[in-house]
Amino acid sequence: MTLNRIILSLPLSDIVKHVQLITFDNCTCAQVSEVDMTGAVLRFFTGVSVPWHLSLDSEGHLLVADYRNDRILLLNSQLELQRVLIDNNSQVELRYPTLLCYSETMKTLYIAHYSCTGRGRFPASDTISVFKLL
Repeated sequence: MTLNRIILSLPLSDIVKHVQLITFDNCTCAQVSEVDMTGAVLRFFTGVSVPWHLSLDSEGHLLVADYRNDRILLLNSQLELQRVLIDNNSQVELRYPTLLCYSETMKTLYIAHYSCTGRGRFPASDTISVFKLL
């Protein structure tokens, strides 16, 4: 039974979080932004290089797959960096993370990524690593 239905004027991905790539002369700057229903930027985080995939938990924390920096970031609801969850100093060699899936009930993070340096023309991860988050 449907309790309520809301018709969105923008795609849900644009309303919840949105990724901007801004290109200047020989420089690409990436940021994760929160936008309102009109597309106005409310807040942003710029400490990423190609934020490939995002995952949001029930408390408003944002997990970011930082593709070029080979790491997973945890941002708070204000898009401020809380900590680097996983990087190349972790037990698993994380290369080019492309997909995140977080199970809140199990406190488990699944990350699709490459296991070697070789990349084809179209990204296709060949490894899934599983991490318990405390």
